[in-house]
Amino acid sequence: MEERARVTEVTEKDWEDFWKSEDVINSYSEYFEDVWWEMEEIEPLTPVTQSERKD
Repeated sequence: MEERARVTEVTEKDWEDFWKSEDVINSYSEYFEDVWWEMEEIEPLTPVTQSERKD
């Protein structure tokens, strides 16, 4: 099996380019939100904001 190169550094622009790429949008747009909320129930993915904290 061929070993893939590992990513060692990623910029904010890299992430934007990835998530906005046509392949990603077409692949995940149909069920991304459903998967997100299912995972959110298991362990929070969305950061808690200062106004939501109870301390």
